[in-house]
Amino acid sequence: MYGFVAGVTVFAGVALLYALRGRASQTALGALQDFAGGILAYIALEIGAEAAEYVESLAKWETFGLFLRDAVLTTAVFAGVTCCFRGLRGGRRREACRSPFSRRL
Repeated sequence: MYGFVAGVTVFAGVALLYALRGRASQTALGALQDFAGGILAYIALEIGAEAAEYVESLAKWETFGLFLRDAVLTTAVFAGVTCCFRGLRGGRRREACRSPFSRRL
């Protein structure tokens, strides 16, 4: 269900950006990014709650081996994804869109 919501959200954002093409200001693009970030944060919290239930079901002495296996696997995948993103970024800095909700300090 959450994958569907995320997919529809991404599709709506892409369609909106395609419709606007070069006409949107940096502030409008920043607002769209803030909105998308809020939706993704909500989805992450919902998935995290379901993951917590799964972890709690494994946190028993009888299933300790499965718990360790899944913890190691999750850590390895997280580390791999982090390394891949760092490699893709390659030290290049992108110009960030200005958000109407952020302030310069």
